Amino acid sequence: MPKKASALAKVGDVEECETGLTWRAHVQYRSPDHKKAHIYGPWRTDQTQAQKDLEDMRACGALFGEDRAGGLEAMTAEARRIQERAAHDREIRLARLLSGSSGSDSDDSDFGDNPEGYIDDPSEWWQDLQDGKIPKPEIPPKKEITNPSEATEALMKFDAFHEDTAELRRILELRADPNATLPNSKIRPLDNVLTWAPADRIAAMRELLLEHGATETDEDKKYWKLRQVNDAYEHRRAKAFYEDDRHLSPIGAAMQL
Repeated sequence: MPKKASALAKVGDVEECETGLTWRAHVQYRSPDHKKAHIYGPWRTDQTQAQKDLEDMRACGALFGEDRAGGLEAMTAEARRIQERAAHDREIRLARLLSGSSGSDSDDSDFGDNPEGYIDDPSEWWQDLQDGKIPKPEIPPKKEITNPSEATEALMKFDAFHEDTAELRRILELRADPNATLPNSKIRPLDNVLTWAPADRIAAMRELLLEHGATETDEDKKYWKLRQVNDAYEHRRAKAFYEDDRHLSPIGAAMQL
């Protein structure tokens, strides 16, 4: 006889990455056909935030009382919302970085009554993003660079999230200062790349900066290791989380033969 399920207000725990640098909420349960199933929150660099993710998921599940299947569906939906919000916040931080201000010091007043962002329906936003309905920001035409000062200015405006490695190489070969910082901040080109460059370009961009004289601190090396681990985990998690819902949904799991 299967063991009685624990109250959903207490299920799950905070899972630590094998490097000890990131954490995420993790709920493991048995589907109606007694197979192991999992619900995950996003990887966090702050263990407290991962714990909050777990508590939010538990709270949603507990609303359904004795309806375990409904509660697990609610926890799955909440995990998705948290994932979507994390992705959206990343876009907000990118916009702030490109505008020359850091997230911690910036003024949220631009977002009116919604300081966390301007998307009213994160689920709709994420689906549109996945379907390619949200266009990439327009990248200004490449301007002719005639001196190192102009090259450094172009490097400060480089969009590591959307622009490619070839453009970064062009700017650096025109003698941009690889250690220059954004005005009124300590953000360097290497910070920009390590934070925002996609997984398929970050290694090449980082190597380019180092080859052209960028200074890499011990903290930078630690963060680079963290990015490598996170990107590897994220690839596997995203494949399971967004391409096959059956292992996340108690209803979907019940339909497996």
